[in-house]
Amino acid sequence: MAPDSEHNLLLRHFESWATAKGASVDLDLLGRLLALRFRYDDVPATYWPAGSVEDLLLRLWPAKGDVDSPAEQAVVDTLDAYVRFLRNTGRMSARSASPAELRKETQRSVRRMHETAADPSNWSPGKSLMQYGRSIGIQVDDLPDLATMQEHLGRITESWNALPIHERRRLQPVPGDDQVSGCESAMRAYGVDDPITALITSFAPELPTGELPQPELVAPLVRASSFMQQMNALCEWMGDRTEVTSTGVLRPAAAHEAYDALGLAEWTEQKLRREYAHYRPPAMLRMGAEAWIGQRLQEPWRNAADCLALDRLWRGAVACGAIEIQGKWAYARFPTAPDAERWVRMGVSSVIRLLEDFCEWPGRAFGLVYGLLRSYVKHGAPVSEEEILAFVGDWEDSAAEREQYRTIGYDPTASDKSRLARACGAVADTGIMLERDDGLQLTPFGDVAVTAWLNYRRADR
Repeated sequence: MAPDSEHNLLLRHFESWATAKGASVDLDLLGRLLALRFRYDDVPATYWPAGSVEDLLLRLWPAKGDVDSPAEQAVVDTLDAYVRFLRNTGRMSARSASPAELRKETQRSVRRMHETAADPSNWSPGKSLMQYGRSIGIQVDDLPDLATMQEHLGRITESWNALPIHERRRLQPVPGDDQVSGCESAMRAYGVDDPITALITSFAPELPTGELPQPELVAPLVRASSFMQQMNALCEWMGDRTEVTSTGVLRPAAAHEAYDALGLAEWTEQKLRREYAHYRPPAMLRMGAEAWIGQRLQEPWRNAADCLALDRLWRGAVACGAIEIQGKWAYARFPTAPDAERWVRMGVSSVIRLLEDFCEWPGRAFGLVYGLLRSYVKHGAPVSEEEILAFVGDWEDSAAEREQYRTIGYDPTASDKSRLARACGAVADTGIMLERDDGLQLTPFGDVAVTAWLNYRRADR
């Protein structure tokens, strides 16, 4: 024990008693056990009611003590000698159990101590953090002074906060976590029923603050994006105005004309190639990839809202004011010479609309939203496909479900990759992100757009 331990005097008396009795004891172990009870439960070292040894060995030690458990026999012999010392010297508090009862309790509990202490779900958050620090080579034991301790803790915390959320969940599980997905766990923890809100809230402690990129830097990215260029082309195709349906979309004949005039079949084909780059349904394997994609390109759509290539442009244009709907008419309002701030406002409004539309089907959006937010909190650093797919696996399925997949030989990777590719394709042409070999990466426009989207979400709720 440390020289200033609150139990030093008691331990010295016990040591003398044990020596006189010829008892084999581990004084350092006893000091640690007593310190745990006193520090975290404020329990006197002389009070040992029934159940107290089990609580010490199977709750307190796993939560707060060392990862490695002491030898079973040392625990039994030391605690047995200690409680007999208390009883024989008149130090045992009233309502304590007898030494014989406590020895039996120790023998029962110590058999489960190693397994319980080795299970991270039984560790306290502080213990998990300290163990993580040791795993990355930052020690917190036997440091020379408080300043060094605080410096080491700061480095551990910084490294911990930089971990992906699914990795933190793996390293700091709670009992029962293996039976629920990351999504279920987050929705319960935050008291929300929307999985996208739960995902965003998971990032709340990490969200950056500070100045955003200036419009002069962002506007060229918006202006050069193929999404904005196609939106402008749509407005030019409309002329002054065009008739719309009661739901505010182009009438079918006009929609087909706009689709052909803008060359949107190319975007649709790219979407299909993304969607089926990794996952190949049986019919596609029988028919061949090119024939399958060609057939999908020819599938009819009844109204403009059924055509994603056109609908996303239309909804983005309405959201940013490039198209104004009045009754049965839609009017083109794309500005002739917008300044930098106007370009950014238009880009942001349309991106928010695209993201909100995509998030109406959360299962399609999880990987994209995670990738955007992760790059956002990493100040625009790329996020690898491997990390995003690992997140999706943890977010959608529990550890027990993933283990079940393995036992039946099912691998969801191809399907997850295709969903991620499709989701990225839904927004990549807006200029908010780059798809690089080393992963998804936000652009300065993406930084501005994600900030605005998060603000929109907070205001909306």
